[in-house]
Amino acid sequence: MDRHHIIPRYMGGSNSADNTIKVTRTQHVMWHYSNWKLWGNTEDFIAYRGLAGTIPGHEIAQEVRSMNARRHAKNQTGLFARSKEEKMANSSKGGTKGGKRMKDYIWITDGESNTRIREEASMPKGWVRGVTRQKRSEPKTKKFESVEKWNEFQKVHSLELIKIRLKDLETVDLTKWGAITRLSELWGISRSQVRRYLPKIMPFKDEQ
Repeated sequence: MDRHHIIPRYMGGSNSADNTIKVTRTQHVMWHYSNWKLWGNTEDFIAYRGLAGTIPGHEIAQEVRSMNARRHAKNQTGLFARSKEEKMANSSKGGTKGGKRMKDYIWITDGESNTRIREEASMPKGWVRGVTRQKRSEPKTKKFESVEKWNEFQKVHSLELIKIRLKDLETVDLTKWGAITRLSELWGISRSQVRRYLPKIMPFKDEQ
């Protein structure tokens, strides 16, 4: 049985016993689906999809964050209500926090590409500690005409690193809350980079 809020949380409802009732999962799904169709509230649409199991938990969290950001931007609340000076002060705190988190990682290079791994991790074959600086006349990133060409480039230049990261994927359930954050910590890259990187290395998973 699910616990359903009579007055939704997004409308100011509480978690108290007099504002919740027990319903079956089917009833819970249909309630949020019907409310979404009637009133068009994004919160009900997200709840309906999550309860029905059509999207994993990390995607639900991402949609909720995006929805809240749009609401704050529209109402000029939260971060959007802060002055320029307050935003700059907040960003410096985030940089300090991020710097502390990244202190356990080192830069490695294969002579062409650079990436970060945990300091205690084994060095991939063909990689050494340090970074390779690109000449100013060369573009910082390579452009590929197709996913196939990108995959071929990865096979040639960073297959060992991909194998290590595929092993990390075996220990992380992507359907569970916090999976992207866990991979971000393992690989030493941001969560947005993890989301962009995952679809690119998945083709290699079938080859293992």
